[in-house]
Amino acid sequence: MANVATTGVLFYQFKYVLGAPDSFSIAGVIPVITGLVTTPLYPVLNRRIPRRWLYTAGMAFMIAGYTLFIIAPMNLPVVIVALVLFYLPAQTIQMTAILSMTDSIEYGQLKTGKRNEAVTLSVRPMLDKIAGALSNGIVGFVAVAAGMVGNATAADMTAANIRTFKTCAYYLPLAGIVASLVVFLLTVKIDENMHDHIVEQLEERLASENTDEQ
Repeated sequence: MANVATTGVLFYQFKYVLGAPDSFSIAGVIPVITGLVTTPLYPVLNRRIPRRWLYTAGMAFMIAGYTLFIIAPMNLPVVIVALVLFYLPAQTIQMTAILSMTDSIEYGQLKTGKRNEAVTLSVRPMLDKIAGALSNGIVGFVAVAAGMVGNATAADMTAANIRTFKTCAYYLPLAGIVASLVVFLLTVKIDENMHDHIVEQLEERLASENTDEQ
């Protein structure tokens, strides 16, 4: 949701804060390039770096990006760097979330005796759809609250308008990112080693059940 909230209002950042709507295409090019670079790198990095630390590093990059957005929203070079930091870890964070959820399937099977792949893996697409549905509402609220509607231009923006925009577009999503990182670090216990142990226990149980049946 934090990602959607920020991505959805980036046009307002370029049009009303920077006063450079023609440069908005940069916000589309950067995620494409970073996605093409980072997606194939993830399995390579994960061979040496545990997912937990890849996720933490990715969130740290996003936090740094938000910090730059907040510090210098009217400086185009700084905003470009912030966009790179914001989008660079996107695939890393998503892959970690997907793999962590996938690992929980075996955990659930070990604890309950039932394997619910469809139910477990449907959670993330559901959250994506909820965030997407909220996107329009978030964008509309930010635009109205910050006075970025009608014939307004960057020259019409007051300090209060910019402050309102930063609060909705950056401060609140940043709080969500920090909260997500804290929740992940404190509650997600299944890492690669624990998953291997779970699979070993599951295999032993299934082998024992097959032997008993025979």
